[in-house]
Amino acid sequence: MNKFRLFFYLLLPALLYSCVADEMHNKVDIVTDKGVEVYVSLQMPAASILTTRAISEIDENYIEDINVLAFKADNTKDSGWAFAYSAVGTSISDVEEDNAKKAKKQFTVKLMKDSEQQTLVILANVNSQLEALGEIAEGTDKDELLAQLVYSNNGKWNANNDAAEDDASKTFTAFPMWGEVKETINDRITEISGVSLVRGVARFDLLLSQDIIDADNFTLNEVYVYNSKNQGRIVPDTDNLLNTAKVKAATVPAGNINNASPLVYTVPTSMKTAFVRTIYLFEATGKQETEASAATCVVVGGTYGTDSQPTYYRLDFLKKETTDSYYRDLLRNHLYRMNILKVLGSGYSTPEEAFNSKSFNIVAEVVEWDNGQAGDVIFDGQYHLSICPKMVFNFSKSADMETVNVKTDVPAGFQITKITEANGTVNNGWLSTNKTINTFYGAGGTETAISIVVSENKTGEVRTGYIYIKAARLEAKLTVTQSKRDVVFSFIEYINDNGTGLNIPHTGCKIGAKVHTNTDWGLSTNIKGVEASMAEPALDTAADYTLEVTIPANTTWEPIDRKLWVLYKGIAFQETLFTQAAAPGIRTVNANNQEITELIFVSPVGVAPNKQTLTVNWSPKDADLAVTTTKVGNTAFPTNAGAPTSGTITGGNKGTGTISYPIQPVAFTAAEQNNNPFLEKVSKVEFAVDNVKTSILLRQLCYNLVTDVKNEYMLNGQEETLTVQANFAWKIASVIDNDNILQNKNSLIGLTSRNGNKIKLSMAAATKDKSKDGKKATITFTNTEDKNSTYRIVITAVEVLYVGRFGGALVNKGGVWQFEKELVVQSTHESRGIIWGGNQTLSGVTTDVNNGKGNTYNLHKKSATAFPAANLCFMKNANYDNITSVNNVNYKWFLPAQKQLMSIWVVHNSFGTNEFGHGDVWTSTEGGGRPDIACYVDFSDGGTAYSTKDYPRSVRCVREL
Repeated sequence: MNKFRLFFYLLLPALLYSCVADEMHNKVDIVTDKGVEVYVSLQMPAASILTTRAISEIDENYIEDINVLAFKADNTKDSGWAFAYSAVGTSISDVEEDNAKKAKKQFTVKLMKDSEQQTLVILANVNSQLEALGEIAEGTDKDELLAQLVYSNNGKWNANNDAAEDDASKTFTAFPMWGEVKETINDRITEISGVSLVRGVARFDLLLSQDIIDADNFTLNEVYVYNSKNQGRIVPDTDNLLNTAKVKAATVPAGNINNASPLVYTVPTSMKTAFVRTIYLFEATGKQETEASAATCVVVGGTYGTDSQPTYYRLDFLKKETTDSYYRDLLRNHLYRMNILKVLGSGYSTPEEAFNSKSFNIVAEVVEWDNGQAGDVIFDGQYHLSICPKMVFNFSKSADMETVNVKTDVPAGFQITKITEANGTVNNGWLSTNKTINTFYGAGGTETAISIVVSENKTGEVRTGYIYIKAARLEAKLTVTQSKRDVVFSFIEYINDNGTGLNIPHTGCKIGAKVHTNTDWGLSTNIKGVEASMAEPALDTAADYTLEVTIPANTTWEPIDRKLWVLYKGIAFQETLFTQAAAPGIRTVNANNQEITELIFVSPVGVAPNKQTLTVNWSPKDADLAVTTTKVGNTAFPTNAGAPTSGTITGGNKGTGTISYPIQPVAFTAAEQNNNPFLEKVSKVEFAVDNVKTSILLRQLCYNLVTDVKNEYMLNGQEETLTVQANFAWKIASVIDNDNILQNKNSLIGLTSRNGNKIKLSMAAATKDKSKDGKKATITFTNTEDKNSTYRIVITAVEVLYVGRFGGALVNKGGVWQFEKELVVQSTHESRGIIWGGNQTLSGVTTDVNNGKGNTYNLHKKSATAFPAANLCFMKNANYDNITSVNNVNYKWFLPAQKQLMSIWVVHNSFGTNEFGHGDVWTSTEGGGRPDIACYVDFSDGGTAYSTKDYPRSVRCVREL
């Protein structure tokens, strides 16, 4: 199996991205049959040209190490990709060109060639996190693997607080970064360019407006960050990506990962007006307006006016929607610039008081940037240009005017450079502003209102023009479209297709808005993605139109406010609040509030199991809850244990929608388990509210393990089968066999119930001595479910008894007649009462008085059922159904012939056992041509006699050594 270990240089896939190649030097040739060495260039998360990227400092682009994980397509994986190999980048350096901010890097790496496309995950500055994973098995699912990559940082990020690049005390901690690309690697790939990396943290800057600076009535002293995270995922979830260089939602590790206390920053003198490049935060999920105490926020400490001590102000990352606001996600690779616009008075006395209160006496705005344009804000890495509320304007036929607010932190301000028609020619006068072209406005960060004015449109056609606004290198183009008609617009009504007015059922419904208009308009909601719009109709005259939205089902157990409003010319009005009912539902949880589908009570016989609490929650909270209990199997869960019983809980149990059951059944008795070793008491409890049902199983049991172990096992070299039955998962933990009566004791250790319930015991072979007679081996089973219970069985050995040389054929050797092989006999009767066969069953194949092995074989092949005594011995042989000759290696046990059994009688007194007694024992020899008789030996005197075959006598099987 291909394994991955850090710092071990394997072949690395090429990294290719669709952009113009950076200039590379010293290109290399292919160095192995499987590998290609290439240069790879990286575009760091900082601007190298005019973009809306915010972060451009050298430290923020620093790379200490690079690792690449390569994945191959695999349709059996949930992600579609399986881990293939990894490699480490070397010779990391800055690209030698106009790269003052070090936003372009390059490194050398070996790539593994493959005819199929690979997904390549590039990771920077995360060596230790990768090393902590240990070896990665080839074939690991891509998403599962990347989800394990978590970066931990308790407290503040070591951001070096703006130390110089060549500062000897520099201890800046490099940021975790991630990039991803798909590529097919072949011999033609020698350089890869433009792979975008995404930084794993967000940056937060705090700036004072020029008005505050000029007024000189507020000094920034401290910054506190509450509810920050101490962990972040290095690679975002696929669902949270817009593309491989842009995220749309936060990816946050599971669990409570908040820093235990707020991060506290002291603002140095050099940063009193702009506290920047110091606060870096892991991603955080946005919260609802009711969750202020859980939202990531900032508390600013500053001295206002003539105050002698700092006071404190809460500032939130609010995301403004059309008619609503909430705490936004903090996203990796984003810059959040909190601009404090006004301070109106002193704040709260302590940071904690400010955190637990609403913001007051301070006015601030949050501007957010990513690697693409962030709304209507344009940024070049140094300055920004803000256009509010929008950059697209639509007017009706009549002369009209709208206002746009423009603000920039370019010191000189901004200017309107030109106003054009749609085709780029100079506007003919229908579109104008209240500002003079090529004149600067808004110097010093002053927000400036621009009036956009259109004259009456008499052309009979829709017309479009552009207004160009420029601030230094930043440029915005405002689009202005004027309709050919006078707009008519009036709201008529909302239409609830459920017929319930302002109430929405939990299943959802359609709600429409009817208006009288001749222009475009929209219907919006406070539900993400639920909206409708209508383009300008073809007719100039107004008519009634309806837009409809589908309100989704409420899957929560609380009512939800669904807000709707009509949107016309970008203005929201006729806002109406609908209330959606809570979803009916039922949850069954344990004492740890974990949702469960069964409660299991386990304890030894005579010991009551531990008490457990079952809690049932349901919605609507005032609804009746129906309870039905039914027996499962033969024995019901005890009804006197405190468990739910059949009936109805009315009124939501006083409107709480919850009820708890402390449950503790009495102990099992020994008599109960003796009667049924695997007794379970099981009941199914079903809960129902409205049309929703759920159920839980209540089970009581005692763990138990039983086997069909025999009192004795012969040391005959044969394989025995042990059947194990248990109501838990088990494992053989040990085998103690000091006398080696089991040949396979080592292979037994570690066997589990997953291997089946049949265990093969390979007994030691027979010997001439009796040293192992009565020796024991102990097999210990452990319960892998409770980790404590053990069960032991004992295997007791008995020796076969040595008779002498009475096996095989009787041959003449040098004038002496003797048997070829030695013979042993089992130490106990195989049976003490079994017939030889039917009275009229003359086999015609067993008249031999010397060769019991041949007799037994012939009898079994003639009939597997007609000769019980012989078949009893034949079926002791392993795999007896496949024995096709007397020479088969598995053919060992047989019913002795007349002379062989007589020889056993001769020596049986030397065995030291009374197991033979004085009974009659069958031989495999038939008698004198008569169909109804066979030979037996009377062990009281050794005499041989014949008896009818249907008379039950003992059987003692023998075996040749």
